[in-house]
Amino acid sequence: MALFLPNGSNNNQVGTAAAPLDPQLGNLQNNGGFTSTRLPLSGSPVINAGTADGSGNLDQRGLARPSGTAADTGAVEVQQAIAVDTLEDVVDGDLSPGDRSLREALQLIGDGGTITFANSLLNGTIALQSELAISRSVAIEGLGQNLLTISGSNSRIFNINDSNDASQQSVSITGLTIRGGSTNQDGGGILNRENLTLTQVTISGNTAGDEGGGIFHGVGTLTLDNSTVENNVATDSGGGIFNNNGTVSVVNNSQINTNQATTFGGGIANLAEGTGSSATVTVTNSTISGNSGVLYGGGLENYARTGAEASATITNSIITNNNSRGTSGGIENIASGQNAIANLDLIDSTVSGNTATFSGGGITNYSNVGGSANTSVSGSTVNGNRARYGGGLINLNNGTGQSSLTISNTTISSNTATNTGTLPGGGGISNLNFSGASPGGSASVYLLGSTITGNSSANSAGGIYNSSDPNSTVNLVNTTVTGNSSAIPPADIQGTVTNSLSLSAMGAEETVLSLSAAPETSDPLTGQVMNLLFVGAALAQWDWPDLLFPGQAQEILFSEVNSATERVYGEPLSALGDLTLGTTEPLPGTNSPLFGEFEAVVPDLSLFPSA
Repeated sequence: MALFLPNGSNNNQVGTAAAPLDPQLGNLQNNGGFTSTRLPLSGSPVINAGTADGSGNLDQRGLARPSGTAADTGAVEVQQAIAVDTLEDVVDGDLSPGDRSLREALQLIGDGGTITFANSLLNGTIALQSELAISRSVAIEGLGQNLLTISGSNSRIFNINDSNDASQQSVSITGLTIRGGSTNQDGGGILNRENLTLTQVTISGNTAGDEGGGIFHGVGTLTLDNSTVENNVATDSGGGIFNNNGTVSVVNNSQINTNQATTFGGGIANLAEGTGSSATVTVTNSTISGNSGVLYGGGLENYARTGAEASATITNSIITNNNSRGTSGGIENIASGQNAIANLDLIDSTVSGNTATFSGGGITNYSNVGGSANTSVSGSTVNGNRARYGGGLINLNNGTGQSSLTISNTTISSNTATNTGTLPGGGGISNLNFSGASPGGSASVYLLGSTITGNSSANSAGGIYNSSDPNSTVNLVNTTVTGNSSAIPPADIQGTVTNSLSLSAMGAEETVLSLSAAPETSDPLTGQVMNLLFVGAALAQWDWPDLLFPGQAQEILFSEVNSATERVYGEPLSALGDLTLGTTEPLPGTNSPLFGEFEAVVPDLSLFPSA
């Protein structure tokens, strides 16, 4: 295929039958101007390969050339920069100053080019007649986040998709408000399947008849930098943002506020579906507030379906005042189906003031039908959340899967469980395992160096509730559980809890401290592992550092130590009926030393004789 002129002089591009050249031109179509043209595609050998055409330095459409380092060979000059200078949404072929619309600019701009806006458009609104399609890499630079608006006028605003999921275009939008978009499908404001970065952009008041009221994102990456997604509505899920098997980053003081979804993920829905697929969302230095998921996941839903993996990481952020009429007012992490994996990491963040009508006011970690749900909360505060069960957090497994909740260096306080029925509420934490007809599943909670205090329940278990299922376990390490309240005792902990030298004001249940006998003792229990059990009625008082038992005045003092092993002492059983060592063996004598294998906090029975 030969191109242009029959010789290769004067910057002409010539091919032969033996050595054809592919000019890499687009289809004959309206690329601006009054006539149809074939626009050079990205990577075309004709770009910047020619000279000015001698006819006023304009291309066939009347646009200036050269636009790049040199003129493009052929009739059409790829534009690397275009300034929009009208608010009208027109494509009329007139590209003279004052008549270049955003829609025309998107047709004219070359791959990797930049679209700007004339200052004369400041505080204006571009009201669209239909959605704007973007299928090539482009940068759109507005006049300021609240200084120029693009209105959908009952159509979606941007459809960013080149129809090739194998590779992604790079699109950036800066300094705009995208408002009033509407579609009966996905993505009321933006539908994106490329790599999209939004910087200082507001996505507001958009509506989707399906998923992603503000933004629907699938494949590629979506980054929100110092941007706001607010007051958007999805008839299905993802009121603010719906991510389907893609990667989303919300960073740098971005706000996801007052969005609503009829199903899940009022603020953000992160869904991984399809075997081998994955979806990832990262929230850093940002706020998710006032969103509503009618069924579940008011603030954020991290959801993995069969064979897929969903991951959410929230760092130095605030999740507050979100709500759900079902479960999970703040955040839900759910793995549903065989080999589904859902991972949630909450780091140095606050989850507060969220509400769920049923369970998991602040956070829900839920594995269902063979899934694996794993939530880690570190250096964070879970405060003032409310639900019928699990006011602060609920960890739940249903079936053969496993749900694992790990909490470290975190305060869980002033959360409320409102249930007045027969099941305990778990004002701070509720841990439940339901294996049903498919045994083998588990629900486990591990707390390290944390405080559970000031939580309440309208039933029992104001602090922690652990179900009686043998595969429902709670392990406390160097953790304080105290000052919680409930209408029905016990107030602090209900259910068996393994306690590695944590501080707990116990109710009618037991806390287990693992100790081992010292080799040099003459006690018959030498070398055996023993359990120190706090048993009996609720403790009368908690006043650091003294732990007072009812019915006697003796104290067990707690002290911080640096070594991993510290000596403690027992006493005759008759002296302290509420404290027993072991379950079947007698206590050692008053001079029998016991060594505990601890990390940071150990009991010192200082009132008893030393060895």
